[in-house]
Amino acid sequence: MDSSVIASRDEVNEMKCLKRIRSTALICLMMAGSMTSAYGEDDPRIASPDAFPAAGQATYIAGELTHVDHVNRTAILRPDRKVDIPSDFWDLPFAIQMLPYATIRYRGAPAELRDIPLGTHLHGEFYLGPKGAYEIKHPEFPDSPRIYYESQMQYAILLEDDFSFYQRHHSAWKILQVDPAKSQLVAERVPTSDNTPSPAPAESTPSTEKGMSGTRQFRIDRATRVWMGHQIGQLEDLAVGQIIQMNLSRVSILGTSYRKAVTDIPDDGLCNDLWIDEESRSIATEQQRQCHLADQQFRGVPAHVDFTESIPGAGARGYVTVTLHAGMDPELYAAFKEKSSCAIMTVEPTLRSYDDNGKGGDIERITLLENPPPGSSGIQLRMHVYEMLEGFRRGRTVRLIAHGWVAPERPREERLWPVDIRVFRFGPPGVADREPLKAK
Repeated sequence: MDSSVIASRDEVNEMKCLKRIRSTALICLMMAGSMTSAYGEDDPRIASPDAFPAAGQATYIAGELTHVDHVNRTAILRPDRKVDIPSDFWDLPFAIQMLPYATIRYRGAPAELRDIPLGTHLHGEFYLGPKGAYEIKHPEFPDSPRIYYESQMQYAILLEDDFSFYQRHHSAWKILQVDPAKSQLVAERVPTSDNTPSPAPAESTPSTEKGMSGTRQFRIDRATRVWMGHQIGQLEDLAVGQIIQMNLSRVSILGTSYRKAVTDIPDDGLCNDLWIDEESRSIATEQQRQCHLADQQFRGVPAHVDFTESIPGAGARGYVTVTLHAGMDPELYAAFKEKSSCAIMTVEPTLRSYDDNGKGGDIERITLLENPPPGSSGIQLRMHVYEMLEGFRRGRTVRLIAHGWVAPERPREERLWPVDIRVFRFGPPGVADREPLKAK
């Protein structure tokens, strides 16, 4: 073949490659520029571990849990794909940090990251981190971005599985068709009669814009767990007309929601778990609730320090006023009573504590706050503490051990003293590395 023809083809291929690189680089720069320049220091979408954020400013993002560091309360999601985002940004890792006052729900009850299996599809509400935390650097290779385009929304205030999400929005799924032989389940999202108040933080967008709606087709297989009453069922126990809740995985990878423009694959997600009656759902929720109660009584209920007061001439004694975090079970809140004793522990924003069981104190007054912000339970305690610590400063996070709870020694990996054996890869800086809050 003529060498000039070969050269011309190489030139054309090179031009196409350069054009693609420039196009993708422009998209990356536009996204990065909008991420860094549009947000000022007073932007209400910015959240800090030191204060409760503004209501209604969080961004909804859903994705599958692919990595967890439960001790430092960090995780990585693979966000659902979207047709209005370049495919180069699909399936990129989205690293998140749970705010100290964040709510986590699993199977309809409060939870911790350690309770949620990898591969679970989750729904979340996210805020911007402090200034600098959301600056997105230009990728090293413009045609191959390395991070999710919304990675600046790294601070989670809410994280919940499909079961909890649809239950909180007073909806479930009604089976329209089921064929185990073809691994197909067709269901329609329907409203439920459960109108109990939502325990989750204020939402950033109307609920109709979140999650799946209408009639959907899901994939089932022999690995799908079917829960019925007190026992584990089979795919053959599924029947048309049943009202179910489900937990999914591989959402939008199999699905038509975001890929119908480029593929004919019909499945909207793979069913990991199906609860086919009210009894099985109640059992799942109660079992998770008991796990939550045991966990919080073991580690202490987190709270935000509102302000402190010294007692002149009383040595190290003083008063600490705290607000309990939202997302806890009501039984835990009820354990804190006026005129009862209580231990208070200093912890990091990750909720990791030091090697002690806290300082003793007495609850003198309990106040119920009106219209609490996201992350706040609205339950404020004024405590008399016999020994004030540096970690009791305003804006810090503490854990409280109610009277009657026995706090055993904590596992080594959860303690910060004498040696921190965990590696902080991302997330908020430690308390010792942060500037004290300025007086109002």
